[in-house]
This record gives sequence, structure tokens and C-alpha cells, in this order.
Amino acid sequence: MKPLILGIETSSRLCSLCFWHEGRAVVYAEENVGFGHAATFFALLEQIQISSGISLKDATHVAVTRGPGSFTGIRVGLAIAKGLSMAGNLPLLGLTCFEVARHKFPSDSHLFAFDTKRNDFYGALYEGGNCLSMGIWTKDDVLKRLEMFKGSFVTDAGASFPEGSVDLTLTAQDVASAACDVLHHSPTIFSQDPFYLRPPKVYE
Repeated sequence: MKPLILGIETSSRLCSLCFWHEGRAVVYAEENVGFGHAATFFALLEQIQISSGISLKDATHVAVTRGPGSFTGIRVGLAIAKGLSMAGNLPLLGLTCFEVARHKFPSDSHLFAFDTKRNDFYGALYEGGNCLSMGIWTKDDVLKRLEMFKGSFVTDAGASFPEGSVDLTLTAQDVASAACDVLHHSPTIFSQDPFYLRPPKVYE
């Protein structure tokens, strides 16, 4: 039986959910909530169940991003995903935002810059599928790496950088699609742990 995946993306200001089956999103719902993921999540979950006729009992897996991104969003998404996974005895497919973005934008080389909303960026450089560097980068750090870079530059802060970047907005569809492919090719990379590049603070 082909997986029917509940996809969850809460690492940014977007709260996004979908049911993914046979290579497509059967149904999805999303809302730009800022930091109100917990208050919005279950209303969206009920919405996609009612509109599709699909129940959580029908799902075979739960897929979720685990960071880097909004500390609050990551914690909410992972906590809910773990709860649904345990309650339904469903495998939990946790992927980093970098892993999902690499799937969304296929290329041999990637340079990622995710806006941290703190005047810097969650950055990662991949060549030939290998991560060469990763961390918290300033704008100058990103620009220096861009000088010699020939692959896909992917960012959610295109206004901060020269033309040529690929706009990045991850959704639950991207998470579920990536998880479905990884499930068949590299299932060992999944994790249930949050992925932070900066230590979390309780007030975020």
C-alpha cells in the first residue's frame, strides 16, 4: 500500500498541513499565523479532514520539519507530530528544512540562506550531496560564498540579495513529498529531534 502521509510545516510563519498520497497533495490548508501555530493547527487539521473525507486513522505516516527556523513553530510542530504519531502508532518522518528544500529544488549544488528575523541567516552549503558548511551567517557571509558559487542559491529573503536567487517558501506539500521520496531511498536520515543552529530561548 502506498503511504498516505500527513504533512506538517510550522518552522516559519506559515502553519501548513496536507494529506499526501500517490505523488500529490489530496488536500491541504495553510495560514500565515506568525507565532500562533498552536492556536491554528487543529482547526486546519479538522478542515482538511472534513473537506477530503480522510481521517487521521487513514494516515500511514506523519512528516514534519524539525528546523532550523522559528523555535516556537518547530516545538509546536514536532510536539503535535509526536503526539499524533504515538496515538496512531504511525512512523514519524522528521526532516530538516535544508533536506526538504534540497528535494524541492533539485541540483548538484545548493546555497541556502533562511532569514532568522535577527539580521542574519540559517545558512548551508551543499556540493554533490555533501554538506560543506552550515551555521548562522551574516549577509556578508552569504555574499562571500556567492562570489564563487555556481549552483542554486535558495533563500526566503530575496530582497536582501542580488538577482538570481530562487524564492523559498516551504509548505506541508514540500515536506510530505520529500518524506515520501526519502522513505524509499534514505529512510535512516529521519529524526524526531529538533534541529537548531542557535540555542533556543524559552520566550521565542
